[in-house]
Amino acid sequence: MYKSRCHSVRVQFRREGKVRRRILSRRRPTRGTGIDSRDGGKVAGVRNPPPGFGERRAKEARERQQRHERSTPLRTLKISVALAATFILALAGFPPQSGANGEKSVTLLFTSDFSGQVMPRKGCGGRPTGGLARNAGKVAELRRTEKNVILIDCGDFVSDQGYGRDLTAQVFLKGMNGMMYDAVVLGPQDLALGPGHLKCLLADAIFPVVTSNVVNGETGAPFEKGCAVIEREGIRVGVVGVLPEGEVKRTAPAFREGGMFRILPMEEAARKAVSEIRGRVDVLVLACQGSYDETCRIVEEVPGIDIAIFAGNGRHIPGTPLPATPVLQSPHRGSALGIARFDIRDGKAVLAKHRLISLSCKGGNIPEDPVVAALIGPDFNQKLAGLKMKFTAGQDETILKEAKELWKLSPKAYLERERKKQESTEP
Repeated sequence: MYKSRCHSVRVQFRREGKVRRRILSRRRPTRGTGIDSRDGGKVAGVRNPPPGFGERRAKEARERQQRHERSTPLRTLKISVALAATFILALAGFPPQSGANGEKSVTLLFTSDFSGQVMPRKGCGGRPTGGLARNAGKVAELRRTEKNVILIDCGDFVSDQGYGRDLTAQVFLKGMNGMMYDAVVLGPQDLALGPGHLKCLLADAIFPVVTSNVVNGETGAPFEKGCAVIEREGIRVGVVGVLPEGEVKRTAPAFREGGMFRILPMEEAARKAVSEIRGRVDVLVLACQGSYDETCRIVEEVPGIDIAIFAGNGRHIPGTPLPATPVLQSPHRGSALGIARFDIRDGKAVLAKHRLISLSCKGGNIPEDPVVAALIGPDFNQKLAGLKMKFTAGQDETILKEAKELWKLSPKAYLERERKKQESTEP
């Protein structure tokens, strides 16, 4: 029995009452034709072909080969003309369109709430989690694979501890310069450094700093910039940043002293900033230090926002309606990197994908960026440990001093002291 896919054919026949087997080798058929060109045009795998069957198959194969040879120069000519046209348009100042039908895309990378976490923390199995240099390594990798990358931070990069705020602020600003951030929004912990010292530190930043609702008490001008516009290959992305007034009063009381600065309502400031830049950007991003509910209220009341990133508490409750504008939660302490890609279709921004890329111990081996690691310096941990030791010693001394004073007070005097302290902290 013949089997067309075999290299050899086993023939079984009966002769003189005995079964004899013989292996007959046969040639492979010509690819794609089923014809053995070396065997007179016989059809491989067909036992009894009709008359002329092999000749027709061979003729069809020759015609296909001739058509392919005739079309090859034409295809080469078309490709050459297309390449030449692209080169001429590029010289004339018309960049080639990306995507089908002139569709373009832009990729937004976002971080938030580092809270002074410069170095990686120990995660599962002792493997590193987060860290500024590891974030920089992942950003560098995505810049090689994604189109038109824009990197922003949504605020609170300064430490939330009682020590090392100035040191972490300096290191983070150096690292952000090295990572080439496109815009940074300030959070309440950043404002806790005080207006004067913060202005001095931000003088070395090579990126725009956005504070849409922190304004001068007299002139109404923003503390830094009310908004920022970043451009990539003709695509413009606007960034607006707001933070809740109550959080600023609690964390950064220096911004309330003497009425030097005012914290505008988030919705009012967002509406003003969006109206200023909406007409000249393709994508508009809102970075909010408020909660999920506060952010949802802003995007519902303020039209023109394409995506909102919130850094506060809360999340969407299943079963409740979602806002029309996507509201994403920002990463925390550098343990993840946010990514959102927009496609520009007919002048409108469409969110194509978004997710958080894990930089935890489960996120795989992520190398540190050597430039940012060098900017941080090898002795950062040693400096931070020294500041912590001084802070702890000072704290112990203060606690001991207060305890000695409390022992001298009567219960009535203690209650009066606590009442006055509470009144002094109320707004």
